[in-house]
Amino acid sequence: MILKPIAEIRDPVHGYVKITEVERDLIDSPFIQRLRRIHQLAGAYLVYPGAVHSRFEHVIGTMNVAGMIAESLSKRIGIDNDEIQEVRLAALLHDAGHGPFSHMYEEVLTEKTDLTHEDISQRVILETSIKDILEKHGFSPKKMSEFCVGKQTTKPP
Repeated sequence: MILKPIAEIRDPVHGYVKITEVERDLIDSPFIQRLRRIHQLAGAYLVYPGAVHSRFEHVIGTMNVAGMIAESLSKRIGIDNDEIQEVRLAALLHDAGHGPFSHMYEEVLTEKTDLTHEDISQRVILETSIKDILEKHGFSPKKMSEFCVGKQTTKPP
């Protein structure tokens, strides 16, 4: 890991996932901790007893893999450490707006409000303690809210 890790999370798929201070602060926030109670595969666990992993486990793994890809690209196209960190943060935050039963809930949400879990993720990043944590560590909540839902925030080089 190119970034400065301060802790590790033991993951059954990825082994030890090293995390930075900003990642730890976000992971410890209520908005990421709540993902522990949201099933990644919605109601599939009711039919398949082994389908029990959570959105929390998913975002930790996604952050780890996205970071590895960004580090690999850094050597080829010159991505700097701040950009690697932003990729990892976007991966960590991309599912912050998921509700109970995951995409099943989103169908009802969209039908009633025209909002998606990506819209809710952006609001979580911009209107909660997530915003304060990002700002404390020098990251733009607006940029991260757009990046984590796939909106381009800057022109490519």
